Amino acid sequence: MLLVSNIAFGIFYKKSVMGDISFRAWTKVYPKTKTVLPFILVLVNFKSVRWVLCGFFGLENTQAVFKDPLHSIHRPLKIVTYFKYVFVYCPIFLADILVITTVSWGHQLLVTAIETFLL
Repeated sequence: MLLVSNIAFGIFYKKSVMGDISFRAWTKVYPKTKTVLPFILVLVNFKSVRWVLCGFFGLENTQAVFKDPLHSIHRPLKIVTYFKYVFVYCPIFLADILVITTVSWGHQLLVTAIETFLL
């Protein structure tokens, strides 16, 4: 489901983010971002889109401009994040509870379940 969320945001990125007039103009100045970012979003993590928003060390290629950021970037990011909470983190949380209640002390699986439950 993590891969599905990455692909879903990749689709949102192509439709809504690239549909923003100001962002398209900004990507003309930084063409590498336009070509590399979609691959990073799908293959690594969809939240990597924050690199173009964060203003990392004041670098201009990390200060993307949007005409309507709430609609074009923040809304799709929020929707896919909620999807990830329900379909990625909740099953992990439930599996941790199942492992903690059924596996006896001393197994590495129990230690891993306790770690992921706490995280």
